Amino acid sequence: MPRLGSYLAIRLEYDSCLFIESYNEGLKDHISIKERQAAQDEAKREHEERERERKEECEQNETEYVREEGNWPAIKPKAFKTQKISLVVCLNTLGQDRTYTDE
Repeated sequence: MPRLGSYLAIRLEYDSCLFIESYNEGLKDHISIKERQAAQDEAKREHEERERERKEECEQNETEYVREEGNWPAIKPKAFKTQKISLVVCLNTLGQDRTYTDE
């Protein structure tokens, strides 16, 4: 900490997502992700069922069965909307009889 009679100012900038618009968009994105995951899970289930039927059909006809793999891209959430916050943190020991403690 600075000695007596000193002044310290530090610029503090960061991106914050703590505002209502960010929360609302994050919630909408979460709901959208859940719906897309449910649709993807249903498509996977249908694909597995079709593959099972194809396999049984190939075994009955005594033909070679080659499994077709589906393309299931990962569903990821969007990044939170942020806004830049700019603050100044200051310490002033002018007129103090003591220095700042760690507390």
